[in-house]
Amino acid sequence: MRFLKLFLVLTLSFTLFGCESEDNSQNEAFEKFMAEIPTQILESDDLTINQLIDQPSKYHLKSECLNWEAPNLEKFKKDQKILEKLNKKLAEINYDKLSEKNQVNYDVLSYSLRNHLSAFNLDLTSYFYLANKPLGKYNGVLKDIPLSFIVLDFKNKQDINSYLHLLKTLPEYLSDLAAFEQERQNKGFGMTRKEIEATKNDVALIANMDNKWLVDDFEQKIKNCDFLDDNEKAHYKQLFENVVNNFNLAFANLNNHISQLNIKTKDNTHLADYHKGREYYRYLVYENSGFNKIKDYKSYLDSKLSLPNLSGSLIGDIKTIDYKNLDIENLKLINSDDANEILKKLEKRMQKDFPKIKATKYNMEVVPDALRPIFDGIGALYLPSEVDDRQVSEQMMLADSFKQTDFTTIAHEGYPGHMYQHVYYKNYKHPLIRDLLSFDWYSEGYANYVQRISVNYADNVDNAKFVEINNNLSYFLILQLDYLINYENNYDKALVLYKTRMNVDDATAREGLDQIIWNPGAFIPYYVGGTMLFDIANELGYSYDNHNLKKFNEALLKIGPAPAKVVYKWLKRKLDKV
Repeated sequence: MRFLKLFLVLTLSFTLFGCESEDNSQNEAFEKFMAEIPTQILESDDLTINQLIDQPSKYHLKSECLNWEAPNLEKFKKDQKILEKLNKKLAEINYDKLSEKNQVNYDVLSYSLRNHLSAFNLDLTSYFYLANKPLGKYNGVLKDIPLSFIVLDFKNKQDINSYLHLLKTLPEYLSDLAAFEQERQNKGFGMTRKEIEATKNDVALIANMDNKWLVDDFEQKIKNCDFLDDNEKAHYKQLFENVVNNFNLAFANLNNHISQLNIKTKDNTHLADYHKGREYYRYLVYENSGFNKIKDYKSYLDSKLSLPNLSGSLIGDIKTIDYKNLDIENLKLINSDDANEILKKLEKRMQKDFPKIKATKYNMEVVPDALRPIFDGIGALYLPSEVDDRQVSEQMMLADSFKQTDFTTIAHEGYPGHMYQHVYYKNYKHPLIRDLLSFDWYSEGYANYVQRISVNYADNVDNAKFVEINNNLSYFLILQLDYLINYENNYDKALVLYKTRMNVDDATAREGLDQIIWNPGAFIPYYVGGTMLFDIANELGYSYDNHNLKKFNEALLKIGPAPAKVVYKWLKRKLDKV
């Protein structure tokens, strides 16, 4: 299966507004072009089709039995050539004659179809091996595999056969991932022994966990298949029983494959030590923040490492508590411990700051007990619904039982975060290609931005503000550490800074830094993206205290998934300073 964001790597070319009038023929040609792109970049066995599209035929897409797909350099290069051809066709469109809505679409496509790696002196092969680390402790795909089965809906018999085929072929797929890690080792881009050992621990955990969650999930889906009679349901249950043990077997075999890896990467290797590692980090900064100069990014981080700079007018001041003497873990933020009840409160309280959407069915469950250990460090999940199904229920999952500090996490995933963002945009007319392009800066930056606004919807607002501001101070410390280690390659300075700011011992600090070393740049779209949306709102005069956020948020949501510079450009064009 193909993951789009692995090969849509790219940059932005701004075209200035001209004086030419809108031309229907140009709009029609451009809209036809956009409609054809999914058929050229999605394969018929791509899991994306099942996850995001209810009726593929409506978009002239074929859907066949789904397959796993390990990273492959030659295939990656072939995909890039497809993008190059699409980009040449895009250049034939007269930008100035497009409607404003299509100019936004054009800007997003222009960014997504252009390979901008050369601007950072980063070649395609180095990018491929640096960006693809499927066995990574934090940025790998292993923890996504259980979710792939959970989110695979049974709309027809082909979907059931795909589910069974994925289970049957899982051992082969994981073996291919181990072989790919050996390829990375041989090319000089492999994981360190310490990270590999950490991955092995996770793999052993999955291999030994009770598969009752998988059995329950399959049986419930089969039970809900109205298109099957009782005999057919019994037949598929038997087929499932024949392959269900493949799940645990696949991970047990993977542990053996990992143990046999010929590890060539030296201990204490950081991103900056790899060939083109620093260039890759600069690319990550640009992709996830819009800063094309690393010194400007560093200056931005430095400017945010203080309480006044992080509170800002969107959150507002803390007025009633002595925040220096509080126990964060025991603060009361919301008078409920039920996630779905909290979502209802958020839905009601956000109305004055966000545009209304149609009534939406939703549910937030807790991750099955057996799966909780593998979601360590993840607060909650949102599982996006099909973009062409307006009636489907939205699904979210808490990674553990509710804690008071989960209040803003629920806002991040639900209202007014990912779920609301997804539902709003899928009810706003747009081409399918916009749903298929992945921009972490937009999705995670937006969710982090609204997470901060949501403190105003708590039952104890000042407590919620304190928790969120404290979190953001920690976030920007993490970003500083990320920069020091993964760009400057200054581990010793990062270690001292971590121990000093977090008041922890040496062993605890080193363990904390491992997550940053093994997942470079991962926090940029969340914390820089969210803060930069605050900044542009403040720059244009929009804030919670000014009671005018709805206009800003509506403009942001209508732009839809887009890179940072496209969002900035169109927010400034659409919104006057107030």
